[in-house]
Amino acid sequence: MGLMRRMGHIPNRCAWLASTNRERRTANCELRTPNGEACAKLRPVEKDLLANTGLLPRAIIRQKSGLQVLEDVRDGHLPRPPMSGVIPMRITEAEVGRVVLVSEASEQFYNGMGIVHGGYQLTLLDSCMGLAIYSTLGPGLAQTSIETKVNFVRPLTTATGPLRAIGTALFTGSRTGTAEGKIVDAEGKLYAHGTTTCFLFPVPPED
Repeated sequence: MGLMRRMGHIPNRCAWLASTNRERRTANCELRTPNGEACAKLRPVEKDLLANTGLLPRAIIRQKSGLQVLEDVRDGHLPRPPMSGVIPMRITEAEVGRVVLVSEASEQFYNGMGIVHGGYQLTLLDSCMGLAIYSTLGPGLAQTSIETKVNFVRPLTTATGPLRAIGTALFTGSRTGTAEGKIVDAEGKLYAHGTTTCFLFPVPPED
């Protein structure tokens, strides 16, 4: 509470205000401070981000290995997960035990301090690490996260540019798998790294 009171005295701050008589939002997504000054404009979510997204057919998952499924998603033969329509990400590299996703943050993912929210990086790492484990699985198996730990090394902004989330499988057992991952920019500078443990389970047939 003390921190929030201190922040409340910062002039010209940009914030979403709960009271409608203090909030001004225009049709082009422009926000204004209580003093009427314009905040940074937010780019609306592009509709084409939702193109070619959907659930993977269970019959395909039961027929193909994890790596084959990921290669089909990478090449556009299978849909990207619906989550990639919210946080844009796509597979650029896939091999046994290693998967690389690319993404670029927009202002849509900023927190109130003007930097990318940590949930963006956590999602990228959870995804690339889980997929790295999935790339080691045979037909009819899937994975889901049990635990994910992330360390944020540097803040992200839109000026950071394209990012690579690199997941590497460390261990695949009969019930669980582990992996590590990192997020780097085009120059290889590290922004976050993490580890995950996933539960492995058989995919049931179609209902």
